Amino acid sequence: MVISRLGGDEFAVLHPCRSADCLEQLGNRIVKDMQWQLGIAGLRISSSVGGAPVNGHIEPKDVFSRADRALYTAKSEGKNSFRLFAAGQHHHGR
Repeated sequence: MVISRLGGDEFAVLHPCRSADCLEQLGNRIVKDMQWQLGIAGLRISSSVGGAPVNGHIEPKDVFSRADRALYTAKSEGKNSFRLFAAGQHHHGR
């Protein structure tokens, strides 16, 4: 597994998942493990995660674009969740 900071508060996780189920489990585990409540002030840390499988002859930039679309779907649907890229997802511009 490779974990890399892309910039700001965005990271990439490259993992040799062999199925969408494996990717879904990994994404949900990251979301669960990133939930923290700090101190008496109640500062809450959470994460939104988007995933995209690498299959066929897809370009790396397209994998990141798909994962980004899934990430913004997770954020728009209430945050603190994992979403897997689905064909037909529209791009949420930044």
